[in-house]
Amino acid sequence: MKKCFLSLIMILVLSLTLFACKEDTDETSTTQQTTEQTTTEEPVVDYGELIINDISVELDRTIEISPTFTKTAGEGTITYTFEGDDIEITEGVVKGLTGGTKTIVTATTEHHEITFEISVTFPFNLGDNTYTETSQSNAFRATASGVYTKISDPYAETFYYENNEALAGEKYMLSGSIALTEALDNGQSMVIVKGAEDKVIRFVLEYLPGGTFSIFTDFRNESEFQGYRIIHSNASSELNFTLIVSDGVTYFFVDDVLYGKVQEDIGASHAGFAGEKGITTISNLSSTSNEEAIDDYLAPIFVNFGEHASGTTGADEDVFVKQEDGSFFKESTTYQQSFYYEDGRAIAGEAFTISGTLQLNGTAAWSQAIIVLAKDDDNMIRFVLERTDDGKYQLFRDQKVDGSFGNWGLILSPENRDNFVNFSVAYKEEVTYLFLDDELVATLNVDLGEPHIGFASDKATISLSNLQGSLDASRVEKVINNTPFDANIYTGHTDVNVFERDEDGSFIKKNKNYQQTFYYLDDQALAGEKYMISGKMELLNPVHTGQGIITIMNNEAHLMRFVLERYESFMQVFTDHKNDSEFTGWKLLTSNSSGDYNMEFTVIVDNDTYYFLIDDVLLHQQTLEIGETHLGFAGEKTEMKISNLQASLDAAAIDDKIAAITQSN
Repeated sequence: MKKCFLSLIMILVLSLTLFACKEDTDETSTTQQTTEQTTTEEPVVDYGELIINDISVELDRTIEISPTFTKTAGEGTITYTFEGDDIEITEGVVKGLTGGTKTIVTATTEHHEITFEISVTFPFNLGDNTYTETSQSNAFRATASGVYTKISDPYAETFYYENNEALAGEKYMLSGSIALTEALDNGQSMVIVKGAEDKVIRFVLEYLPGGTFSIFTDFRNESEFQGYRIIHSNASSELNFTLIVSDGVTYFFVDDVLYGKVQEDIGASHAGFAGEKGITTISNLSSTSNEEAIDDYLAPIFVNFGEHASGTTGADEDVFVKQEDGSFFKESTTYQQSFYYEDGRAIAGEAFTISGTLQLNGTAAWSQAIIVLAKDDDNMIRFVLERTDDGKYQLFRDQKVDGSFGNWGLILSPENRDNFVNFSVAYKEEVTYLFLDDELVATLNVDLGEPHIGFASDKATISLSNLQGSLDASRVEKVINNTPFDANIYTGHTDVNVFERDEDGSFIKKNKNYQQTFYYLDDQALAGEKYMISGKMELLNPVHTGQGIITIMNNEAHLMRFVLERYESFMQVFTDHKNDSEFTGWKLLTSNSSGDYNMEFTVIVDNDTYYFLIDDVLLHQQTLEIGETHLGFAGEKTEMKISNLQASLDAAAIDDKIAAITQSN
């Protein structure tokens, strides 16, 4: 019984324990449920994105950074950080400090961090022509501050702006440097003015196949390019230039010395640059349209007479007065002298030439008109046109050495002749040459150092007209050689002294070796896309295959020839050509057995079409793309003679001639 009672007590205790545990469990569960019912999650906020595009800013210019927040909730203060000092950022504005650089910038807010790139570019003051609204400015790059480079080979042009204003109109000045490097043969860098597609004036720095540079000018005025003229041979590959457009004339200076001018009014124009077949670099550009500043710069080139270049010889002031027709008049009859300048350059130095007409006025006996080449007051050469006491005129020369006159010599004896002389004087390598009417009449080997040429008179007034001076070595050579022949403008090559001037004005080639040279018309190359020439060619006592040749040449690989040849006992004329090839296209044009080896010819070049006439009859017409050409003459195995040369670069006259010959054939 007792044992049963103990069992009941244990069962009761166990039941109470289980009940208590259940209550605790229920209480805990209730507590957890209550807690879960009273706890809520924090909401997720969308701050969006911060967007800043890459930025390009010009050197020393500023631009505002334009950030974009895609969500209003993300807006806030932005902090910009970067490395280096190529830019600065102040209150959201960036300034370019170092050109040609790129900087990675980190933009940070409370909720964002992004990066973007800032490029600092050089100012680009080039663009379209303001009149044609065209250019190829994308071929030029700003490679440094104020430096622009064109590295592509194809022709491209661009035009200048300063402070976003086109340098354009009828009066302006542009200065700077232009360089041509890594050029192919006939590669070019140009300073140009342009008012329309067919109204252009160019000053061209050109690389010649021989490895030298020359400067030429030409123009278009509602026409094809014409007026080709070399204004400087043996030029540098980099020019410090000043371009001026004023009163219908365009001037081109190098190192403040006038190299050339084009007196062709093309109206309002825009200054620019161009290049092809090489790297063109333009730098140090500045400009003005201030009329007073332009006139001041030009003023010296309009002074033709003044003091001796070295200041070692006395000169009188205001001796010569310029007349409306461009001539100069000395009114005083007392002895006065003054020294000559052309376009602001003293016609003086180691080599120079001048030509013109010197006229002695009045009737006073022993009156004199004088050409003087002076080293200083004590050393000079004089050529003196003098009126004798019986009214005749003579020309003599003398020289002054260490203060004493001597070496007197008569050039023209006293005769009842004209009171003027048409003269050319050249000085080179201590030798002075005097030509009268294209005939060499005096050669004096006297060391004058670097003399300056001037003019004087005594007991009479004098007039000077048609004066043309030059310091160009090529021009000096041509005057000394006294022929209209010189180097090919595209290759820079000519053989020396190929022709001599005969007494009748014709030109004789006496050397029987192959030689060639090229023709100039009044110092202007007979070259380009449009020109014509006529004359007579004779072979003098030719042998078999002796030849006289008219050559129309761009370069040695691109040319056309018309050849007068003795073949056995026949005279024949044939043509052939090169076009990136050996000679090809041989064609006989005429032949006869008369024993006369001559022809009266006409050659016409009209772009890529070539006409050849004998006795004014068209024998050959051919189209051939060999580029611009320069006409010349050559010969071998025989002496030859060229006479009666008449040439033209006048487009209208050439068109009229073409129309006449094509209509009659």
